[in-house]
Amino acid sequence: DLQGNNITIIFQSDFQNLKDLKTLQLSENLIHTIERDAFLELNGLERLRLNNNRLGHLPEGLFLRLRHLQRL
Repeated sequence: DLQGNNITIIFQSDFQNLKDLKTLQLSENLIHTIERDAFLELNGLERLRLNNNRLGHLPEGLFLRLRHLQRL
């Protein structure tokens, strides 16, 4: 749970080697940028929470490889 940690940028390397992670809670931060391949290795991710951030634009294909994603 990374909720409310004043995170501003999600880098490509932030979630490496977490292929079995099921839920990623990033709500209530200051996220304004997510690098295109930031979620690339999160093959098992089912739930991703990004509410209450400062996102204005999401890179094309950001969620493309998240085949198990059920909730965004």
